[in-house]
Amino acid sequence: MQKLIIVTSAALALIFFSQSSTFAETRDIEVFDTVQGKVVFTASPSKQLQQEAGSFLQHLTDVYRDVSPLPNEGYMIRVPLNPPVEVNNQWIHELIDEVVILYSTEDNPYLLVFDQENQARFFTFEGDAASFLSHVLQKGQLFSAPRLNANNGQR
Repeated sequence: MQKLIIVTSAALALIFFSQSSTFAETRDIEVFDTVQGKVVFTASPSKQLQQEAGSFLQHLTDVYRDVSPLPNEGYMIRVPLNPPVEVNNQWIHELIDEVVILYSTEDNPYLLVFDQENQARFFTFEGDAASFLSHVLQKGQLFSAPRLNANNGQR
């Protein structure tokens, strides 16, 4: 049953990400509000935001083990990585060209990446997730964010 929930959650994330033709064409940063169920902001990625998101991948701490990995209330921020970031650790050995940072009202931030077989992989990480979220929300003038737990990506 848990495996079914995880597969279903990953499929929903994949549907969200594959439905955005804007991202596929321009490789913008996208902010998806899970309450509204839609992308609420897109922007050209700055080098600073790409580097910050890429650094999260270099500081993975564990596999995210929640049964339902998509937040009920929060944001999913998809960031293209150019150049792609090579990640080699005990959980994943991939060249990653985009990362999704998931912010929730219930848990610390965590990451979603897709491997070469397009399988969703969720990880906890260390990094300044609060600062990253602040930069993205200011860029999009999204100041009515729900109360998110952005405790620097640490569990």
